[in-house]
Amino acid sequence: MRARKYEMEAEDPWSRRAQFKELLEQLIKDADFMLNRPKWSPDEDDIEMLETIQDTLHWYASVTKKKEKARQDEVLEVLR
Repeated sequence: MRARKYEMEAEDPWSRRAQFKELLEQLIKDADFMLNRPKWSPDEDDIEMLETIQDTLHWYASVTKKKEKARQDEVLEVLR
């Protein structure tokens, strides 16, 4: 699996960030390639896999937004 290759190579956060971006760009490129095939249609497993990816990213984004909001609220409270 390609993700494991990246896992082994990434040691610092910026390297992992670059690898995340590269994987996401490849995912979009591959999805566009498949969607440009008129006869291709995703099966249930394809949809389920993308839902898992989207749900996971959404969860991490939600947690990050909550943390950032809490930090902003703390700063505003200190400034009052």
